[in-house]
Amino acid sequence: MIDYCTTHDTAELTEKQLSYCLHNISTTFRLVGLLNVEILKQSLNEIVQRHETLRTTFTIIDELKGTITAPYLSLTLPVVDWRQLSQEEQLIEVLLLATEEVQQPFYLINKPLLRATLLQIDEQEHVLLIVMHHIINSNWSTEEFIKEIATLYEASSIKSLSFTHIFSV
Repeated sequence: MIDYCTTHDTAELTEKQLSYCLHNISTTFRLVGLLNVEILKQSLNEIVQRHETLRTTFTIIDELKGTITAPYLSLTLPVVDWRQLSQEEQLIEVLLLATEEVQQPFYLINKPLLRATLLQIDEQEHVLLIVMHHIINSNWSTEEFIKEIATLYEASSIKSLSFTHIFSV
């Protein structure tokens, strides 16, 4: 499905911007408790299915700028195990990875325009790193996104999990 743009944000896009943009929002959250990674991944994908914006890409066809909304999109959730590192090394690695991820461009013509990575700190502590292109999100909606993940996760799991915002890049 193609929806031709009428909003200011998308109407101003150039062909170069569609193929290479670096306007990303990175947010990290500390997850404390016994985590079921599969339920977390399902929760992320449920949110993607609920919100068209998270399945949207941008295009230019015959000089007309438009959006394309995928009917379905499944995110991957890579897990990086940092349990062997000291707390100081873990903090440094979290900061380095968050910085690297926010600097990785999204290509607005390719989906998805968000990425998630799960970092295992120890048996009951993880860091969830989420990076989105600003065109599909804002800082306000990032907070809502995390609240929705927490709600969906807790509804599907018998184990309680604490979601705490750490920092945004």
